[in-house]
Amino acid sequence: MKNKTHGTRDLIKRYNELHPGKHWFDKDTMSFFNSVIEYVYSENGYFITSERMELDDPKRYSIRQLTDKPEQVITHGEFCMYPSLGAAMAAYSFAYEKSYTTKEVN
Repeated sequence: MKNKTHGTRDLIKRYNELHPGKHWFDKDTMSFFNSVIEYVYSENGYFITSERMELDDPKRYSIRQLTDKPEQVITHGEFCMYPSLGAAMAAYSFAYEKSYTTKEVN
């Protein structure tokens, strides 16, 4: 996995290629929602964001995925579902590893 800065740049570049003229990652949009890209899984378009209603509220975390579909970015699970970055990363690891290691038994 890439470090956050490099992965974030790649994610935003890919988003702009897929959705020219859209504003999901614009600085003003992210600021309005108090949203921060906390971690990028650069190999598959998944990333974790934090949001909070007010700046003095605790951060809550969401697992997101960049898509080439009209919805642009989808949220996996509930919005702001996780109380910590570690919890969001653990949930991602469990779901991602499970989806690629589970095999059908005939």
